Amino acid sequence: MKKASAILAVAAILNLTIFSSLPVHADILPSRPYKGGKVEKTRVAAELARRGMDLRTAVAQVNTMSASDLGYFSADPRRIQLASGLLLEEWILAGGYTLFVLYFIAVIHFEQ
Repeated sequence: MKKASAILAVAAILNLTIFSSLPVHADILPSRPYKGGKVEKTRVAAELARRGMDLRTAVAQVNTMSASDLGYFSADPRRIQLASGLLLEEWILAGGYTLFVLYFIAVIHFEQ
C-alpha cells in the first residue's frame, strides 16, 4: 500500500509541474458598455454567429462589451474564442493524463 501511495504522490507532483506551466484560456469580462461603433459591433456579432452562437445572443453579448474589448475583437476576428468547448491540445493532454493515471492504477492493481 505504501508503494501505491508513493506512485500516486509522484503522479500528483508530475501533474502539478507539467500542467501548471501550460497556458490558460479564459473569457474576457467586459468593463463598460460601448455605445458607438456600429460597424465594429456588427462585425464582431457576425463572427460570433458564424462560430455557432445564436444571433440574438451574440448581439446582446456585443452590446455589453466595453470600447477596448470591442476594438480588440474587431481588429482581428481570430481573437474570438468560444468558451463552450475544448481546444485540440486540451483534448490531447486530457487523454494523455487519463492514460497515465490508468497505467498507474493497473500497475498498482496487478502488483498486489
